[in-house]
Amino acid sequence: MRTMRNDNPASIEWYRKIRPQYLDLAELLRTLLVELLRTQHLGVLSVTTRTKRLDSVREKLRRKKYENPRQDLTDLCGARIIVYLETEIPAVERLIRYSFRVDDSRSIDKSSVLQPNEVGYRSLHLICSFTPARCELPEYEADKCFHRPQAPSAGLQGA
Repeated sequence: MRTMRNDNPASIEWYRKIRPQYLDLAELLRTLLVELLRTQHLGVLSVTTRTKRLDSVREKLRRKKYENPRQDLTDLCGARIIVYLETEIPAVERLIRYSFRVDDSRSIDKSSVLQPNEVGYRSLHLICSFTPARCELPEYEADKCFHRPQAPSAGLQGA
């Protein structure tokens, strides 16, 4: 595979072509997360998903100067699960870790950078992918699984 420089228009064109698949993936991911949370009786404030906009990808490529965007962009599709209480995050995290492959080397606990007495953005960002077993299910066509270790990503927040 050819490495694409961040200033190469091919990087943007590549994402423009595959973005419709990520739009489908975001819809599928939201449905899956809502059902997983329901079956485990985990009440949450909201579950939202999104696909990164083309202008956001362009800006991120300029800012981060990725050598290989196909491997380095980890947030083309994302989910946000907002829980009522910060103490509920561990249960939701366990469910995600059980249901997806989590790339711990790229995941980050943003709350760990704040002191307990500090106010700020507290969230857990998990970079996930579908497990091979899930990709084999009929409802998960191969093209929706992408066979990429870094998609989709999920974020957990306390409300």
